[in-house]
Amino acid sequence: MKILVLVLQDSTFQPTNNYFIPESLHLLGYDVTLGDVNTLQVVDGAVVAKSCDFRGGEIGDVHPQMLEFISCEKFDLVWFLDYPHPQRLVDYFRILWILSKRVPFVNDPLSVFLLNNKIGPLGLVSAKYLSSTSVLCDIETISTFRSKSPRESLVVKPTDKGCGADVFVISSDDINANTVIESSLGNPSQLSEMYGRNIVGDPSNYIILQKYLPELRESENRVLLAGGKIVGGYRKIAADGDFRGNYLVGASLGPLDISVDAELISKNVANELLNFGIRFAGIDVSNDRLIELNLVNPGGISGHLEATGINIGVDACKAVIDSCL
Repeated sequence: MKILVLVLQDSTFQPTNNYFIPESLHLLGYDVTLGDVNTLQVVDGAVVAKSCDFRGGEIGDVHPQMLEFISCEKFDLVWFLDYPHPQRLVDYFRILWILSKRVPFVNDPLSVFLLNNKIGPLGLVSAKYLSSTSVLCDIETISTFRSKSPRESLVVKPTDKGCGADVFVISSDDINANTVIESSLGNPSQLSEMYGRNIVGDPSNYIILQKYLPELRESENRVLLAGGKIVGGYRKIAADGDFRGNYLVGASLGPLDISVDAELISKNVANELLNFGIRFAGIDVSNDRLIELNLVNPGGISGHLEATGINIGVDACKAVIDSCL
């Protein structure tokens, strides 16, 4: 089987999926090619990208240069692990969608585009496991919403960012609460006042409001799903003085430690995602709650390795490939 793995060009192999997945596929005996996500194009109707052969290696080795344009349509399977430059994001997914009509994908591009954010998962049956979630875009609705539960702390976050970016907790007595909400919306009232409503129109962003769950600091886990199965994961331990469990902002890792409820949720989500063509995902769960979906490059293999010393890359990739056959 010939597999195309779409990644970002790097200088060396890093301990991330961009190394573990092609290396694991190589160890399983597959013919692996790396393609540069930032060079994906359609030339004379054919989807192409700059590429190079992947012949194995070690973390820290020089990353091969993806220099030669090839057709992405000659492969048996495509696995994309990265986004391109933000300016190209929407067109990137449009091109991936075209390619998905010609070559099978590990994760269906259309499903990833719609689900890999904070809004799309609300359309799943598994949304019943989410904390109560509102998607709002105007200050009056938000004020009314907050007045119904004035003593409740809320999480405020953007609809489509990751790694803990621009995520806040506000409480009823927080004098910064209104400022956080206005800033998250994009300060629409302030822009209208300074430049005129006729000039700026309605620049409000959508934002997510969820009930704050303080127990997440003690019980949140990243569960790695491959081929509809739980193959590993790790516990997310927030840093002192922070509520976020993101590794990038200082959280630490421990061995996977999920409750019976969280395991059941994980299995149900895994099965539902298969119906949408998603065979590789990382989900965040806490007791009886689903927190978030991660469908492009979820840190499950590296996190499991750091937490336990065990590399589950080959097992995860085998489960994915078996589900594709």
